[in-house]
Amino acid sequence: MRIQMGLAAILLIVAAPAFAEERDYCPARPGLGTPACTISPGRVSVEMGLADWSVDQDSSQRTDTVLIGDTLVRIGLTDTIEAQTLSFPLEVVSMAPALEGQRQRTHDYLYWEFHERGFQQAVRNGRWKAVRQAKAAPLELYDLAADPYEQHDVAAGHRDVVARIERYMQSARTESARWPVQ
Repeated sequence: MRIQMGLAAILLIVAAPAFAEERDYCPARPGLGTPACTISPGRVSVEMGLADWSVDQDSSQRTDTVLIGDTLVRIGLTDTIEAQTLSFPLEVVSMAPALEGQRQRTHDYLYWEFHERGFQQAVRNGRWKAVRQAKAAPLELYDLAADPYEQHDVAAGHRDVVARIERYMQSARTESARWPVQ
């Protein structure tokens, strides 16, 4: 319920009006700020894009941005006005600059989890890699600069790093009925 209320609040805050002379439903021409057509009052249209790729390049650096799963929601308010809002899609950092020998933009951390053999999760943050082998298991911490084969758990000596990575794990994970923590 809180998610639905949050989405409704975002819709009201971010909504952009669109105006039209006629009420043709034209799903082939939607877009934020495009006043080509509106939908009937009370009608809701959800339009999803599979992927959008943009490149920003100057003489020293190239940034490829891939947006996956962007969603436009259109809600008819009156005969000639609709509210439009665009979701916040997943942003991915391109590997192209690294493959071309250029400076690579990086994330603060990389998070992943596995559900095939129970629940396992891990984070890579700079020289550190943290692994949780099961839901209630303690976090194992490896200094990959000194121990690239992950032979020595150094979590006890680096509580500050463990605490930071625990926060990463909590913020990166979204609860899901399809992927429950077991």
